Amino acid sequence: MRRHKASSVWLPLLAGTGAFAHFLARFRMERSGRRFEFMDPITVRHMPLIDTMHTHLGYAFGYAAVFLGTLLWLESREAPRWVICITFALLSVPALDYTWACLALGTRFAVYNP
Repeated sequence: MRRHKASSVWLPLLAGTGAFAHFLARFRMERSGRRFEFMDPITVRHMPLIDTMHTHLGYAFGYAAVFLGTLLWLESREAPRWVICITFALLSVPALDYTWACLALGTRFAVYNP
């Protein structure tokens, strides 16, 4: 990871942002009793996705290991920078999609019942 420092910086940042968004969404879902001000079909679809990922956190760790392993393998093969950038972009799409779903749910107005 000496030649391509950007991927070694962005991978932990991507993982940290995803973890923060996940726990924010879980906190908001538990705190509000899964009732939000605007319950559109997207919100309803995001809740089971977040529950599934919370139940099976090993999937996230396994994906991160494959992601890191791929970057290390490309680094050991001295791949060109454009290959590493494209690989990083393609492998980060599921993480960015999940982070977006968590942030969309975690920032919704919740209906709190005391």
